[in-house]
Amino acid sequence: MIRHVFVNSADCEAHGDNEYTINMNKYQIIAGSGFITFCVMDIQIPQGYYHTIREGVTDLLVVDILDSGNSMVGGGTLQFTPGTYNVYELMEEFNTQWADTLPEYDCTIAYSKTRNKLSLKSTTATYKIKVYKVSSTCAEVFGLSEDLTCEYNTTTYFQNCFNSHTVTAVDVYSSLKTSNFSSAKRDIDHCIARVGVSSTTGILTYANQSDHEQLCDAHHISSLTFQLKDQRRRTLDLNGLHWNIHMRFTRHLPRI
Repeated sequence: MIRHVFVNSADCEAHGDNEYTINMNKYQIIAGSGFITFCVMDIQIPQGYYHTIREGVTDLLVVDILDSGNSMVGGGTLQFTPGTYNVYELMEEFNTQWADTLPEYDCTIAYSKTRNKLSLKSTTATYKIKVYKVSSTCAEVFGLSEDLTCEYNTTTYFQNCFNSHTVTAVDVYSSLKTSNFSSAKRDIDHCIARVGVSSTTGILTYANQSDHEQLCDAHHISSLTFQLKDQRRRTLDLNGLHWNIHMRFTRHLPRI
């Protein structure tokens, strides 16, 4: 028995820390008295690290300045120019819009290579910065899943990952374990494929050249959970873009 499984992350249940789970019951992958092997055939991952602020879509960040008692003393709307930005260009655009809108208040926006995220800090004494979660392209790009409050002289991080220059490989982790791991737990601690990063745009592609199969310790595969990480095991967020994986499962009957 051979089953080809094509998974698009758009069809999965998204949960946890950028985890994707798909129900596998329809494929009826059951070992019975035999055993199961699997092979990752190919993977396609879009480069979600360059962020696009779309023409004709609301492109703003709403900001308030608060005093130590949380009373509003200033604020404004940062209007971003539509276009495609890498992390450094986005910081430059943020600084330009801040200087035009809130010149009397100072802040520092920076990129953390260790976290692969942007951070914001209020540098005007005693004042806080509050960036609101609104329905805008900018809020999606920066990763505002909730309002962001930056205390004076304290670094606060936006949610999204940004820069692919620090990513040399994308590892696909799965709850599917080989015979050396236990499938009884739902832990996603086994890397089933590595996709090299050779550019900062376009589609990352993995193709199995060796047809190598791995022995699975599960006798019935009812669901699969996937997660993408970089070469340092940091979870990657594709910021709403979807990726594909094609796997082949084979049931082997015992020799008589």
